[in-house]
Amino acid sequence: MLRAIFTVALAFAATAIGCEQRCGVNQAQSNGNICTYDCHADSVRSAQLNAANFAGALRQKNYQCSSNAGQVICQKSGNFGGCGDHSWNTGRGC
Repeated sequence: MLRAIFTVALAFAATAIGCEQRCGVNQAQSNGNICTYDCHADSVRSAQLNAANFAGALRQKNYQCSSNAGQVICQKSGNFGGCGDHSWNTGRGC
């Protein structure tokens, strides 16, 4: 029962937040074939969770990405495009 209440509260908190970028490219650490993204916490997810979710979504598109300590690092290949072509947004309206 407590888990169900927590899940509903978490879902409500997530929908109350407007769409905001949580992971964006770090130009200073991106170069050549590597893209680095810095992720930030929101009221319901840590920076590490946002990074893990972002990396997972990119891997589902067959991109070579991993997360570590609130950052996502991708090896550019195939149709990845530019580093700035990717970001992770959360909240209502995304």
